[in-house]
Amino acid sequence: MEVSIKLEGVEQVREKYNPQQINKAIKFALKNSIRSGKTEASSDIRDKLGFNIKKSDLDKKISTKYNEARGEISVVGEPILMSYFNPVQIENRVKTQIKTKKGKFELTVKGTRKHPTGGVQVQIIKGQQTIISGGEWKIGTIEGVFIARGRGGTPLVFGREPSGKLIALKVYGQQFMFKKILNLVADKVVIQWQKEFSNQIKQLEAGTATWI
Repeated sequence: MEVSIKLEGVEQVREKYNPQQINKAIKFALKNSIRSGKTEASSDIRDKLGFNIKKSDLDKKISTKYNEARGEISVVGEPILMSYFNPVQIENRVKTQIKTKKGKFELTVKGTRKHPTGGVQVQIIKGQQTIISGGEWKIGTIEGVFIARGRGGTPLVFGREPSGKLIALKVYGQQFMFKKILNLVADKVVIQWQKEFSNQIKQLEAGTATWI
């Protein structure tokens, strides 16, 4: 998923200045505007939406491109393993009872033991604990959610399909997160572009542009 911005206000100044200078001003302003959009996207996903994902992990999925006429912010990424969101196994206590006979006497020992049947608790949104115990997913009905180690030894959150097949559960992709704040990012880039380009033209008029 990507957001593209069409530049405005350029044609009005092309006739007044050297084309090479204008192109440099555009590229310089656009670079800063697109970078501000990337910062906005990362911040909004983590702070406004509250997704519990590290900045360094998220920033790797956000890329930018720009030239003299167009800027792009792209977000890629597969659905994230649920094990990323700090999973904790919920263990229910199950009553136990053991009977033993010794001569004429019968002894009964009662107690409880832990059994991982309560599902898994995750924190997908910062500060909010969500219990995953099964139900309808895009891939179908999932039951018996639990934490176990995968083939590489990494703890994963597993669910069981009706067929009995175990699958590692995943939630959300970075594109899903980006889609929710797309308009905020676009607005930020447009506002920043207007400031940056106006500033570059002022520098060009004053002869103080550092890129000349």
